[in-house]
Amino acid sequence: MKQPEKRFVLSEKPAFDFIISSLACAVHNLTLMFPVGLIYSFIMYMLLLCGTGYDIQHHSSVFYLSTGFVCAFLILFSSWLKYSTTHMASYHTAQITGSIISTIFMVIALTFIDWRMSLSASWVLPVSCASTWLSVKVMRSELWRTLFIVSSYLVLRLGIVSVAMTGAFLYAHDSLSANIFIIFLLTASRLYDPLEVSLQNLAAHSNVERIREMK
Repeated sequence: MKQPEKRFVLSEKPAFDFIISSLACAVHNLTLMFPVGLIYSFIMYMLLLCGTGYDIQHHSSVFYLSTGFVCAFLILFSSWLKYSTTHMASYHTAQITGSIISTIFMVIALTFIDWRMSLSASWVLPVSCASTWLSVKVMRSELWRTLFIVSSYLVLRLGIVSVAMTGAFLYAHDSLSANIFIIFLLTASRLYDPLEVSLQNLAAHSNVERIREMK
């Protein structure tokens, strides 16, 4: 068995398998955003009812319940697809690649909505990745490595604070609508999770590799 295939437990078609596995991880991450869109739609609907004084219509309840079941099915199916393809490629590498793909896709979509809010949500991504890279590739001291890894997680969560503060400032100056503000608040609550899990797995995998090298 060739060295790359032995290391990443790849099949005889490593490149194709890696692409399929990475795309499966990206699709799974994107399907996890579907409930965010559903929650936003429901919030807007409830605000509309509060403004008009009408009660919730029966057909609306059926719509949201059925859409919720569809979202749950898509998430379960994408989860099955993700874990059924990871035997073809390195799980950690494919998961990181999929997280990067889905995160970039979401940032681009948010940029089309409002570039200022998108910037406030995305500036933490390269900073966090750089901190994790330093902890894995550069830092040799276990104390410094742990410090950089923990700081990378904290930086990611600062994105939510950044979105809230930027949105509040723009909204107070009538430069941002309430609808857009709600979209970014809901999206920020889920945007960083795939990358955070991937960075955690990368750090853990790096620790295992170093222990093996020490032996």
